[in-house]
Amino acid sequence: MTDVDDHVADSRRRVLVVTDSVAPRVDGIASSTDSMVRGLVEEECAVAVIAPGRRHTSRTDARGVVRWDVRSFRTPLDGYPLSLVSVAWIARKIREFRPDVISIQTIGPLGVAALRAARRTRIPAALSWHTDFEAYVEKYPLGWLFALPAALSVDNDRGRPSRREILSASARREPHAFRKILARGADAADLLVVPSAKTAQYTDLLDVESPVFILPTGVEVSEISGETLPEDVRSSVEDRPPGSRIVYVGRMSREKGLDFLLDAFDHVMARRGDATLILIGPCKDRATGIRLDAAKARLGSNLVITGSVNRRALLDLYRRVNVFATASVTETQGIAAWEASLAGLPVVARDGSLRGETPGVFEDMEAGFREPAEFGDGILRFLEDPPPAGTRDHVGLPAAERARLFLEAVDLRSSPGSDAAASWICPDGVWKPDHRRRTG
Repeated sequence: MTDVDDHVADSRRRVLVVTDSVAPRVDGIASSTDSMVRGLVEEECAVAVIAPGRRHTSRTDARGVVRWDVRSFRTPLDGYPLSLVSVAWIARKIREFRPDVISIQTIGPLGVAALRAARRTRIPAALSWHTDFEAYVEKYPLGWLFALPAALSVDNDRGRPSRREILSASARREPHAFRKILARGADAADLLVVPSAKTAQYTDLLDVESPVFILPTGVEVSEISGETLPEDVRSSVEDRPPGSRIVYVGRMSREKGLDFLLDAFDHVMARRGDATLILIGPCKDRATGIRLDAAKARLGSNLVITGSVNRRALLDLYRRVNVFATASVTETQGIAAWEASLAGLPVVARDGSLRGETPGVFEDMEAGFREPAEFGDGILRFLEDPPPAGTRDHVGLPAAERARLFLEAVDLRSSPGSDAAASWICPDGVWKPDHRRRTG
């Protein structure tokens, strides 16, 4: 028997996960995908993954997860991978693996092909939404390319624009038409999974008809611990004065608000000349790299810029700094801020919607700043009066619990006796806006 046959032969729930981004790439899609796969394995599901790779390969990892990599190319959009695969190929993999449900991690080329293959094979598809697509359209000259996968998704009878209209609107970068394109893709799914109330409210704006289920990606201390920082990163951090170290961790790209953060840091330095801003993460965007080089020349040793560090070394990093700061307003959940909070690090965020997404976590967060000077004052308050340090085992839902609730949501959605006119009910322990009413 083949590895896939072994999975099909047993009685476990079978889940096919399709993702357009996977580790070692650093972004929310990759983190959430890893969490979902780990949780499904812990829930004793049979799991297969279709993901971007350098070439077409097939293997089974140490956890028993079947992995099909499809050939992909790095695009100018912050290195986002473009995978080349046909709907027919994914449909063949679906028939081979025979999943009970397909978990599609985003509306990308692979995700849209999987939506169409799911419709062709009549397998339920749950689409996760982790990306602020409008930010990419606004910030990147080629950002409208993100519209094309959704534009080519399954047709429906809701009067969506034609492909010609989509191409024309995309070329003119019209937000209203772009939202219709996203809604067209989202409505092709049987269930839409979003990580926050903020994202759920955006689906209200899109008038998405698919049931919307709010299921945040939790983080656990085991994910960010176990390794120490590389020597060069550790020395660059510890060479700076203690008590004044501010850190940002994440991709350094134009939609992350780094200009706003640097302006706020100028305000901090006017009060604290010993302050240090430490930027850790990959920078694959040439325009952002040029701006960071100019900032480094201006700020000198007060600005430390490193490349990526292994996620399992983040706890070691957070123990050596004083404040986590993020000026992004495009996060659908803000996993990096959750990781910092997990480590007991005070968080300052420009986006006020990050506060309150997780009860009992961010009550002390400084958030919702309109001007860089206000943001800088928020950082200074934590530097001058740091809160008591404290760590947690996890923030949000552990991976296994998240996977269990995902499967429960799928069961509720696909139950033969479900009332199509009934309001959508989320399982206990998952947050949703009180005003939402979704059909089942």
